[in-house]
Amino acid sequence: YLLLPDHDTFYETLVSRSYPLVSREAQQQLRQAKIGIAGQGTVGGNLVVAMARYGFENIRTSDPDTFEVTNLNRQPCNLFTVGNEKVREVAYQAAAINPFMQIEQFEPVSAQNLESFVQGCDVVVSALDNTSLIVGLNIEARKQKVPVVLGTDVGSGILLDVFDYRQTNDLMHGRVVESDINLPAIQLIFKFLGIDNFPVEMLDALQMRMRGELDYFAQTIVSANMCSSALIKAVSFLVTGQAMRKSTAVDLLSVLLTEEDESLRQQKRTETIAALKQAFGLP
Repeated sequence: YLLLPDHDTFYETLVSRSYPLVSREAQQQLRQAKIGIAGQGTVGGNLVVAMARYGFENIRTSDPDTFEVTNLNRQPCNLFTVGNEKVREVAYQAAAINPFMQIEQFEPVSAQNLESFVQGCDVVVSALDNTSLIVGLNIEARKQKVPVVLGTDVGSGILLDVFDYRQTNDLMHGRVVESDINLPAIQLIFKFLGIDNFPVEMLDALQMRMRGELDYFAQTIVSANMCSSALIKAVSFLVTGQAMRKSTAVDLLSVLLTEEDESLRQQKRTETIAALKQAFGLP
């Protein structure tokens, strides 16, 4: 059995190899910050486990679901944990990295409890599947002037949006208004993420869903892990006061494909976006 030292000694050892990439001052700020993560699946679940390694110690989580076999390709589960509640299993994995970590397992978020979920958080991460709840979470965070980070895994890339409601009153960069909350899911996704930011592979998958050929949003571990990494840095920047971009799109294929193949890919992407904009009446 491993005999644990006291909390401070353990923490210093846990994050010792992060220095000087993470300064000692910044590390203490991350340790003390309260982070709310709504959703514990592809993005949120992987993020909590990664945050445990990065030195965050005060997290509030929420998710209504249990792990399923279809989650194995990208979420923090295995055959032994399929069927377990996501919030409990992710908290267990994080505690196995840092047993001193405080993880508040909040009830599943809904329109009725968003105020309580946001309250007391320094930063909120939106990792929800429900598009109406994503907008609702931002509406509530804006009321409380709490910044929200939205990380979205798309194909072999990610979209990262930082809504710092301490400094702005624009809802999700002004891309949506409160009355949009009840729009159909795909239409709302295109509005608050910006259809121009999607890689063509994800647009193809979304079109298949629209035609009824898929009943899910396609995701892989590639973009899931990319998203966790980007979210950790974005949350860290908000906590430590580091300035950053409001929106970022990272497309892994664009730096891996040959110039010829990438040119053809972007041509198809332009044509697909134009067709979808016409179909949805988007500018």
